[in-house]
Amino acid sequence: MNPSQPPRRKSAFNEEFDLMQTIQENRMAFNASVACHDRCVHNYYLNDFHWREKTCMENCLAKINQATVITNINYGKFEDVMAKK
Repeated sequence: MNPSQPPRRKSAFNEEFDLMQTIQENRMAFNASVACHDRCVHNYYLNDFHWREKTCMENCLAKINQATVITNINYGKFEDVMAKK
């Protein structure tokens, strides 16, 4: 592509798909934070252990993020295998 050319416009389908993907990622991130909040904060609700709560939240969100990355990699491999069939 020539750098002086304007970028190609996305099709309506691709724009819609990108929007739906963003919405789904936001929904998953919200659900992950709620799940971690329920798991971590519930244990310390009546106590004053805010530093433990913060550490628990960071660890929980990191584990969910790691699981999401692994799931996306595995799904990508699955799509490649199915495309070859």
